[in-house]
Amino acid sequence: MTLKELALLANVSVSTASKAFNNAPDISIETQKDIFRIAKEYGCFGKFYKGKHHKKVFAVICPEIKGDYYENFISCFKKYAESNNALISVSVDDFDDEKRRELVEYYASYLHVDGILVFGYVDELKKGYETPIVSIGSASKGIDSIKIDLYKGFYSAVKYLKEQNHKKIAFIGEKLTISKRDMFVRAMNENGLCVKDEWIIISDKRFEFAGVTSTKKILEMQEKCTAVVCAYDSIAIGFINELERNGFSVPDDFSVIGCDNFSISDYLAKPLTTIDPASEELSKIVFEVLNNKIKNKYYSIGSEICVEPKLIIRETVKK
Repeated sequence: MTLKELALLANVSVSTASKAFNNAPDISIETQKDIFRIAKEYGCFGKFYKGKHHKKVFAVICPEIKGDYYENFISCFKKYAESNNALISVSVDDFDDEKRRELVEYYASYLHVDGILVFGYVDELKKGYETPIVSIGSASKGIDSIKIDLYKGFYSAVKYLKEQNHKKIAFIGEKLTISKRDMFVRAMNENGLCVKDEWIIISDKRFEFAGVTSTKKILEMQEKCTAVVCAYDSIAIGFINELERNGFSVPDDFSVIGCDNFSISDYLAKPLTTIDPASEELSKIVFEVLNNKIKNKYYSIGSEICVEPKLIIRETVKK
């Protein structure tokens, strides 16, 4: 439906219909309500309405929702938004650069949200964008970026295992965790520990199933490891369950450390030692930066903010 067609149904001029959707002060409330009623009946209200929602709306664009880290972060960010009378809208880009660009364009140019949070936005913004944008991770020039120094988490995990007399430490990851594998290898080297090729397992499966299918490789190693660092908590959970199905015990036979500090990790039969990526702190900083950018369009954090993770010690490491 066009605005002209809607105006005819409401028995008003096109100019009056346009003013109604732009909240112009020179038309009566009764006329505006009548135009809105008809627009809603014909399903075109959202097409023409130019007003802002009475609450701030933040768009969150993330690679996926299922991953422990993203799910946990969204939950924390939602809490901060709602406690500040704001709403969030979540979209998934499936690790696709083009889809990520499309979503940023959609939220900025069509939905006109108050702020956008996106993971790893490295593209140049189009001229004329006024919507505040914050990127978690890498970002192109002109976009405020907040990073997690996840390497420090892996370094702390390896250091802690070494202090508990573990020197033969394996890594279980999957196809999207190559950067974590590299962090693990670097942490091993900087802690003075060697890394054998068979101790690095990159599964072609994901999440819990990656841990399950990697268990056989761990058990069949020629030079047995005594501890395993997993790229996700979910991988660690799948690995631990499969170990126990094969008659092994954690931490008596294998010590295990996860990554992401997922909500259930502290409530397992053996609470999981894990790297906490500081989602709570990160979400608070992101929300504050976006709010500052809304209040002042010239606001910038100046230099990159880096949040440090920490190791949460629980019961899956043998001491």
